[in-house]
Amino acid sequence: MKLSASDDDLSVTEMADLMGGSAQKQTVLGHQAVLYSDRTIAITLNGSKADTGPGGIARCLMGWTAG
Repeated sequence: MKLSASDDDLSVTEMADLMGGSAQKQTVLGHQAVLYSDRTIAITLNGSKADTGPGGIARCLMGWTAG
C-alpha cells in the first residue's frame, strides 16, 4: 500500500473525481482520504539482462490533514 499526504487546495471530492470511478472517499483516523487502485511495473533482473512487464495492482491511500 502506498500512503501519501496532500497539502494542495483540492478537496477529497475533487481528488476522487480526478482519480476516476474506482476512487473511494474514506475516513482514516479521523481524516478525509481517497482510496484508489493503480498499476505497477515488474522489473526482472537476470545477470546482465533486465526485463520489464506488467506488475500487480497497488492500493493507494491519499490523505488530507488540517494545516
